[in-house]
Amino acid sequence: MTERLLTPEEVGRLLAVPKSWVYGAARTGQLPAVRLGRYVRFREATIVEWLEKGSSPTVAAAGPTVTSGSQAGGRDEA
Repeated sequence: MTERLLTPEEVGRLLAVPKSWVYGAARTGQLPAVRLGRYVRFREATIVEWLEKGSSPTVAAAGPTVTSGSQAGGRDEA
């Protein structure tokens, strides 16, 4: 059985995200990928399954976290 492999551009169109996000998600393991030398490809069935499962857990954005009652400078407001 021959399974269709998608390019990062095709996955980006399928997910409605930039191909740079696809490359980054594949690099970090967030998006399941197949490495073929220097090329990255994606199994169509695996991407569809990944979507149906709700993908992977959300990774928090980099940067400081500000909680209620505190400011970036470390001072609490009264």
